[in-house]
Amino acid sequence: MNPEKKVELVMNLMYNLLLAVILSAIAEIINAGGIQWPGLLIDIVISFILEMIISMGLPLAKWGAALGMKHAKPGSPKFKVIMTGCIAIPFAFLMSAAMSFIGIKMAGAPTFAWGPAFLKVWPVFTVLAWILSYFLIPPFMGLARKICGVPEQQHHQG
Repeated sequence: MNPEKKVELVMNLMYNLLLAVILSAIAEIINAGGIQWPGLLIDIVISFILEMIISMGLPLAKWGAALGMKHAKPGSPKFKVIMTGCIAIPFAFLMSAAMSFIGIKMAGAPTFAWGPAFLKVWPVFTVLAWILSYFLIPPFMGLARKICGVPEQQHHQG
């Protein structure tokens, strides 16, 4: 496996597990009024799988880096805001849509309940994903590089 792909996979495994726990708990608090312990574990597993599919299936970081380089110096705070925004906004939209739909179906609610459930979590997921990506992706990327034995890139973009 390409060393950079290996680093990306390891970083996503770690980061997405944390994100799955946080987003699942927040979604349950918003939509169910509190954490439903048996269902939370199922939500975390489903969320983690969806996050891995999204993060490994869509080149969001590549798109974010390309847009960031058009408007800011790599590594600058402005660059990080642009890059993490390009990761967080579509990621949060897809996760909110999928998790809301799965949640209403698991609860036995009618399909039309998806819209309100989605609209409740989407803004929160977007803000959380953006903030967490901004602050946590760089250290998670550094940890993944150490685990994989891959040195830091000269122009680190995370």
